[in-house]
Amino acid sequence: MILDAAPPGNEDWRMDLRVFALAVGNFVTASSAFVVVGLLNEIAADLHVSVAVAGLLAAGFAGTSAVLAPVVGILGSRIARRTLLVGALSVNVIGSLGSALAPNFATLMAFRMLLGGSIGSYIPAAVTTAGMLAPIEKRGRAIFMITMGASVAQGYATMGCIGFEGRWDYAAIGSITNLTARLCGHALGGQILTNQKTLSRLGAQVEFEAVGELELKGFAQPVATFCISGMRAAAPMETVRHN
Repeated sequence: MILDAAPPGNEDWRMDLRVFALAVGNFVTASSAFVVVGLLNEIAADLHVSVAVAGLLAAGFAGTSAVLAPVVGILGSRIARRTLLVGALSVNVIGSLGSALAPNFATLMAFRMLLGGSIGSYIPAAVTTAGMLAPIEKRGRAIFMITMGASVAQGYATMGCIGFEGRWDYAAIGSITNLTARLCGHALGGQILTNQKTLSRLGAQVEFEAVGELELKGFAQPVATFCISGMRAAAPMETVRHN
């Protein structure tokens, strides 16, 4: 019996499905990094600590992730990709359940650091796996599906405890925070978007390309937007003086 050949595009469909699975895992692990920020008041009240102390949960998470990411990058080549990815997601589940049931601050911090370890392990492995799954001409598209964009803008913002009795949040408000958020919303995977003012302060230190003028919510005029693509070699660092 002769089997029919796979229909055209079948391999692309299988690749997209596997990359999508990696993207879902990336979303789950990344969500564990940000969800605690909006719950600091509730965590502080429940565990009888100050909001400032509760904020250390984010630092513990980020510190563990920063330490483990390069370590996993070096040692991960000795571990099967599937084993590494499944293991990181399993640790994330354990860390999430432990965080939800933690009876005190110390226990919660331990589980938050465990979560930081999971994201520091999963995301580098997921990005490299996505590149390995795709042919050379489609690797950029595969990595784009699981990575996130970012933005940077410079300006003045009001920072501090903002709110009312019973509901205080440490936050930054102002047009610059709105600009940064709106630009981030337009950034594609791997892009770093910025505006003209910020780009002018960076001088000759970065490579960039014009994106065009974007209509952003909260701004009456279109915002000239640029994508930072990298650092220029041997670019002299500018000294910024403040009067």
